[in-house]
Amino acid sequence: MGCNCGAARKVVVHESHRPDGTVKRYLTEVEARRDVAAHGGEYEQVTQTAR
Repeated sequence: MGCNCGAARKVVVHESHRPDGTVKRYLTEVEARRDVAAHGGEYEQVTQTAR
């Protein structure tokens, strides 16, 4: 059986950076933007490589 060890997958994580320094991570952009709207702060999209 073949090994798929070398293939890295990319995962997109959406983060909400609150004014108090808290960082919340979400799997959808909508959830992150709702959190920013409710608590203030900034939205950021982060791409990570899954191992």
